[in-house]
Amino acid sequence: VVVAVVASLVLVSSSSLCLCEVQDDPSRPVGEKSLIEEDVALEDDIEHGQDTEDGEGVVVVDKNGDNESDHIEETSMKVEELQVEEQQVEEENGLEHDEADHVVNEQRAQYLEALSCLLGNSSTGFDLKRAFELATIGADEGYPSSQFLLGFLYAYGLGTEANMAKAVVLYTVSSLGGNSLARMALGYRYTVGLGLEKNCESAISNYRRVAREVNDHVTLGGGEMIERKRIDLIPKEEAITEQDIIHYYIYNADFGDKASLLMAGKLYYMGKGIEQNYGEAFKFFKRAAQLGSPDAKAMLGEMYMTGVGVAADNKTAIQYLKEAAEKNSAAGLSLYAKMLLDGTEVEKNEEQAFKYFLHAAQLGYSDAQFNLAVLYFNGIGTKEDEASAHKFFKLAAQQGHVSAIYHLGLMQSLGQGAPYNCESASSLFKNVAERGGWMSDMMTAYDKYQEGQYLQSLMHYTLLAELGVECAQHNSALILEKDLVPEFNTERNDTFKRALHFWKQSAEQGQLDARVKVGDYMYFGKGVSVDYSAAANEYRIAADAQNAQAMFNLGAMHQFGIGLDKDLHLAKRYYDMAYEASEDAKLPSSIALDALKVSFFMEYLHDEWWPKAMEFVNRVLQIEGDKTLIPSSWQDAYKQYEDELLVLGVVGVILTYLARALHIARYRRKMARNIEKIIKQQAKKELKRRQQQQEEEKEEE
Repeated sequence: VVVAVVASLVLVSSSSLCLCEVQDDPSRPVGEKSLIEEDVALEDDIEHGQDTEDGEGVVVVDKNGDNESDHIEETSMKVEELQVEEQQVEEENGLEHDEADHVVNEQRAQYLEALSCLLGNSSTGFDLKRAFELATIGADEGYPSSQFLLGFLYAYGLGTEANMAKAVVLYTVSSLGGNSLARMALGYRYTVGLGLEKNCESAISNYRRVAREVNDHVTLGGGEMIERKRIDLIPKEEAITEQDIIHYYIYNADFGDKASLLMAGKLYYMGKGIEQNYGEAFKFFKRAAQLGSPDAKAMLGEMYMTGVGVAADNKTAIQYLKEAAEKNSAAGLSLYAKMLLDGTEVEKNEEQAFKYFLHAAQLGYSDAQFNLAVLYFNGIGTKEDEASAHKFFKLAAQQGHVSAIYHLGLMQSLGQGAPYNCESASSLFKNVAERGGWMSDMMTAYDKYQEGQYLQSLMHYTLLAELGVECAQHNSALILEKDLVPEFNTERNDTFKRALHFWKQSAEQGQLDARVKVGDYMYFGKGVSVDYSAAANEYRIAADAQNAQAMFNLGAMHQFGIGLDKDLHLAKRYYDMAYEASEDAKLPSSIALDALKVSFFMEYLHDEWWPKAMEFVNRVLQIEGDKTLIPSSWQDAYKQYEDELLVLGVVGVILTYLARALHIARYRRKMARNIEKIIKQQAKKELKRRQQQQEEEKEEE
């Protein structure tokens, strides 16, 4: 705990940020020692308890040589005694280490079994009580992963009664033990104020540690990318998948397409969507380079420079990179700049390296933008310029460069290169943290859903939802709403409560469909009491962000006066906005606008025409007193069935609309047949004319 607190204080209180080279990464230049490395060094020194007191363990010998043999003998005896003692200590420590390792292995086995019970992968299947028991045992023994899992079970009332306070305490203890998932859960809760008071600084503290861990494992390509597949609210036709795109490039590459050869090589090189294979990558790059692709030459230069897939050869690397740079390849310019910066096979030239990085960055190459930001920050090859460093970190971050996002977060959190912005820094660190290895559960959950294993899918999604992953929150809510997991809860309303919890979390992170869903739940009373005003507020938030469904719903509420003042003009405005906002909203908005015309007409009849008509009839027929031409029973009937008459009017408009559409369709088909008939007649005439012309030519011959 002390180590964690000290490291945190050092990171937060530092007034400057230093960036460093990431080893074995050819795209990143050498800078000064980073603040993160200093934290790690500090933690290592404390952990290993280094002793630097003067004279410790030093044998002093008489300079004059008096009793030299006695000193030597005495020293030898002491050395032997120390060796015996050290051996005994080592044996005791070895036993202690073996016991500790054995305990840790047992705790890990308990945790994995508890997780299997939660996810339905154990021999006993889905067993929440067993998961709770095992997690409790591990948590009591101080195993951080079990503490996190137990906190998760308490948070959602799985296998036990829900207890948010216990969940937060367990997450805190687990995070102090170094558990990254617990830190993410705490970071998210501090961000949105879920079970804890909102505290941006605390959110940053938790997210930054996880982000640093993820950044340390980032590769040249920007880290592993996990496809976050969202379950559609309305099932759609099967879209083109990532695998389809991969197969497309590999198929075209077999026919010698230069662009496809390059892309296929990159897919094999990075292992994205396909098993990583440097040998295959090299073959594709080689073929593309032979066809003149400068980017393929740049990739070959990188492989020779790093010795990945081929034997390292800096001379060959520099040859390929020079050729690529001369052809204006952004990757070639960036990698050649790295060699100039390091002085590899060329004379070291920081100013020239800066120029090459700048050129590649202007071409939009994210690695070059990141490296250029590092040079600006540390003043390598140019003057120190934090504002420019911030600018290029941001440009690289916008392309998903993980290290750029992380360092941009550091600058935002320290107010360097831009004003201090806690919310922005927290969001950036969260972005990096959500690229960790645990995100592979997103694809596992989606695959389970596609296979119809909805309970297992829900558990995977719920775990990720607790970490603050918006897509997982959305998918968890949808599975619960569709009632695909009947064994999860016996009471339907309780299922809606859980679904509403996830919809709210997703909506708070800016997901507009989720915001509309929250409004729907409040409108229809799903998992919560009916509250039209609250529903309208949710719809307004989504409508302000140009969500067509929310606009349509507000139009309907204004039209019928449900939760909002009845205002046909505002209703028309919202229907018009929905019509313009989305192609999918055009048909329902058109029907609603036609129905609104009926409402306007009925309102005119009721408020203006009817009283004037009655007044006119009474005046013409000179009916005095309370006598009227129309029996009062008819008037009462009209008032009683006014809504039904309105519905009949709407139905009439819809039928008229459909009849008109049908008439137009018939007319178009008739016109098409007539046009086809005319074309055929003209074709026959043209054919006959040509035949006559040919006969005349023959007669002339």
